[in-house]
Amino acid sequence: MLLLCLCGVIAGAESFSGIVDYGEEKLDFLRTLLPYAHGIPAHDTLNDLFRALDPDPRLMARCIRGHWGIENALHWVLDVTFDEDRCRVRKDNAPHIQAVLKRRAINLINKNKGKSSIASIRQRAGWGNDAMIRIISS
Repeated sequence: MLLLCLCGVIAGAESFSGIVDYGEEKLDFLRTLLPYAHGIPAHDTLNDLFRALDPDPRLMARCIRGHWGIENALHWVLDVTFDEDRCRVRKDNAPHIQAVLKRRAINLINKNKGKSSIASIRQRAGWGNDAMIRIISS
């Protein structure tokens, strides 16, 4: 499920429903990476799974934050490319999980970025499986 969520966030999904929509649309592609024998889980399943996780705030802080200069630059990227200021995910652990997924997505995209913008790479990954594979296999 983590691969599904990560790919969905890279491709532009902003909620568990959006991740499920992405997964249903790209199921054939996702099955080239993992079996997905039971198909794509429902958004309620994703919500329940991530709600059950109890992230340690200190661990989360270490995973997400380097120093303030990087953090400030990251917030700008999150706001510009993920439109994070308008994100309405607020229930249970979902905000923490979305934050980790978005930051991991940015890390993976930056490894393959070259001269392209993060937004254009996300757009290409949403359009084509080859671009998504380049991102997630790095």
